[in-house]
Amino acid sequence: MAITAAKRPEVCRLAVAQAYYLYAAPSILPRPLPLSVVPEGVLEGRVPLPASISRSSNALLMGHSLPKGADGYRRVACTVLPEEKPCLYVRPGTCTADPVYDVQAALERAGL
Repeated sequence: MAITAAKRPEVCRLAVAQAYYLYAAPSILPRPLPLSVVPEGVLEGRVPLPASISRSSNALLMGHSLPKGADGYRRVACTVLPEEKPCLYVRPGTCTADPVYDVQAALERAGL
């Protein structure tokens, strides 16, 4: 799904659920695409999508259900994994920098 997002020219930043991050490694994408990591709990429905991610990313790689706080996104593709069904959602509009959830910041928080 991350490759599908990167092939869409209107996608300017992709926010990826933490559980799916390994499927969105920058090295496998067909073009440079800024990535954000959605914090734990959003995919599971325990917490809403942070507003800063909604502002910064116009594409989401999440589960089959759109998370709370993701108004304006629409599902454009899904795939089936052995135990999950990740989907790509996009919204119209631009992207901004994401200093809190940017992939580099997420890796640093994880001690990597």
